[in-house]
Amino acid sequence: MENNEIIVNCVDPESFDNSNNVCNVNKPFVNELDNENTGRSLLNEARVEGFKTIEQAEAFLRRENHTLKNPMDERAIMKRVEILREDIEAAQKKQEEEVEAEKKRQEKEKLSTENILKISVPDSKREKLQVVTALIKSGISVYSKAEINGIIITDIKEHFNLSSQEIILMKQSLKEMLDEKKNNDRMEYERKLSCMAKSEQDGEENKPLKIDAEFEGLYTVSINSKTMELIVTPHTDDIANRVIDNKHVIMYNDNTFCYNKGYYKNDIISVKAEAVRILNGICKAERSNGIKRALDDVMTSVKNKNPCYEYPFNKYDNAIPVKNGVVVIDFESGQCTVEDPDPVKWKFNYILPVTFNAEIDNDAIVNELKVYTEDYKMLIQAVAQALLQVMGYGPYKKAYLLKGGKNCGKTTFLDIVEKIIGSMCKGKIPLSELTPQNKFSRAGMEGKLMNIDDDLGYFKMSETGVFKKLTGGYSHRIERKGIDGYDINLTAVNLFTTNTPAGFDSRIYLDNAFWERWGYIEFKHEFAKDDGFKNRILTEDNITGFFNEIVKMVIEIRNNKDLLYVQEWDIVREKWTQESNVLFKFLEENMVLGGKTSVMKEDLLAALTKWGLDKKIDTEIIPIGVNALGEQVVICGGSKDAQRAFLNSDERTNHCFVLNWVWKPVSLYRGYFRVAEGDVSTQYEQNKKGVIATPARSTPKGIMDFAKQADSISA
Repeated sequence: MENNEIIVNCVDPESFDNSNNVCNVNKPFVNELDNENTGRSLLNEARVEGFKTIEQAEAFLRRENHTLKNPMDERAIMKRVEILREDIEAAQKKQEEEVEAEKKRQEKEKLSTENILKISVPDSKREKLQVVTALIKSGISVYSKAEINGIIITDIKEHFNLSSQEIILMKQSLKEMLDEKKNNDRMEYERKLSCMAKSEQDGEENKPLKIDAEFEGLYTVSINSKTMELIVTPHTDDIANRVIDNKHVIMYNDNTFCYNKGYYKNDIISVKAEAVRILNGICKAERSNGIKRALDDVMTSVKNKNPCYEYPFNKYDNAIPVKNGVVVIDFESGQCTVEDPDPVKWKFNYILPVTFNAEIDNDAIVNELKVYTEDYKMLIQAVAQALLQVMGYGPYKKAYLLKGGKNCGKTTFLDIVEKIIGSMCKGKIPLSELTPQNKFSRAGMEGKLMNIDDDLGYFKMSETGVFKKLTGGYSHRIERKGIDGYDINLTAVNLFTTNTPAGFDSRIYLDNAFWERWGYIEFKHEFAKDDGFKNRILTEDNITGFFNEIVKMVIEIRNNKDLLYVQEWDIVREKWTQESNVLFKFLEENMVLGGKTSVMKEDLLAALTKWGLDKKIDTEIIPIGVNALGEQVVICGGSKDAQRAFLNSDERTNHCFVLNWVWKPVSLYRGYFRVAEGDVSTQYEQNKKGVIATPARSTPKGIMDFAKQADSISA
């Protein structure tokens, strides 16, 4: 058992001025929240108030927190409470030390040479000895026996003109006073021991320290035989066990998880707050003016008792934690029951902020989704897939892209999803960051059910390996800045919304495994703005009814042993290409598929750029150079590098693109192009004669097939 006398300075080292041993408790040493940086610091405001107790300070913080533009969370509040607790303890200790020092100074002052000289010397020998005796008695608590004897034979002897016999009498009197003091101290010691024994027999009201019975067995009380002070020694190992039991602490990968409101959360602040509560309830003796050392010992024990080496959470293949308990699914019968969220039985590190009630039959949200898209069942499937994957089923290797313009319902659907899974279960990593270069991005998916990025901006994909690994398996190694990497299960379903899908090169175009991982959901309608719509649709009954539909699909998918709604990968690729490849849109508007047209590379780039500006197309999706444009030419079935002589280029051979299209006579952009010798007419005539059949539909896949046919005939 460690012997910890609780005497510490609980302040930041930088706030201590060693030059005069003054603790500058008003000096802030923590970073405040953004709203505090812009004008308010509740920590500093509380310090200025000068509260005498931590209860007053905490009440102030919580009251004023509601007035902040961005209120602090519980973790931030408790951090400031602990800082103020240390400030108050340090200030109280300093004040007590100053009072005690002043008391001793005044007592010592009585036997100073200056003070002795101020005392009038009585004429009577008896009165003179009485004055000297009282003077000596006033100093026995602050001077040693040797020091008082020295004062007697010097200052007192000289001022009171004591004879040798009188000095002997004074020394004898001093010995009697010291014996009496020693006897009184012994009696006080025995009285306190008796009081402590009596408190154990008679109950709470007679306890000298008023320590609550809750903490019985977590400390030892002893008495300093010299000072007669009560000393409380906390049993840090026993306190650590109590904290672990009270908060249901689980240690995994150096992370401290504790149970709160239905789930386990990585929350060392709450665990530490419980340890502080217990120590403050125990350490009430005169010598118990700080808890930092004991707190460090308790937290060290907590962190090193029975750590888990395997991931301890969500190991249930038929259960979902919700606000009103744990939904347990019987997949065979399709029935669901709700159990109490016993933290020993159910170890989840997430909870859905939704109430389960199988009696509610409400399809308001499903009907709303039907208006948004014909693929509304895939929207329900995305959430059901997330719940199945966190149970350990799958992986189902499917991500979802929601494509649509403004005010088409995409964001409303995401609001519905957040009502189901909650913000804490939602990652926010965009598709553009799922690359080897962004090695820390995957850490943002830890403990998340879904990874959702709203309004994904246009970018050019050049790598799909990380995305395919995330959707193809659960075990991944994640890294955080300043922390060693570790292995963990990531089950989050990826869902992105966009106005314009990401671009890609020809390698990705031919990567069938990439396109198989996607569900492409189109939101085709634009709706008028209605600022009261969300309040009407996101009611508790509507959300509960929609959650029931999700649970039904969870059961259906599990019994089917695969997802219910999938799309052909080539259809996904074609739809994606048509929306992301700006060249395809330009060709479809200005040219006719069939034949071959050679164009100078810079001519096509100039015409495409001008067309994009005229159409007010986002400039980010227009290629900025001929190399990037060449990738789009290949995807549209053409050749990105050929050589031709052009009529108005001094008949020199030039590098050019070859397109499997011919100009429409009405195109406004044909004039941007120089003409290649014998190129258009020959191939166009072949097309007119039916040598080359025009594909049935102008899609990227059809164009590629047409290009192969044209090349074989030309050869």
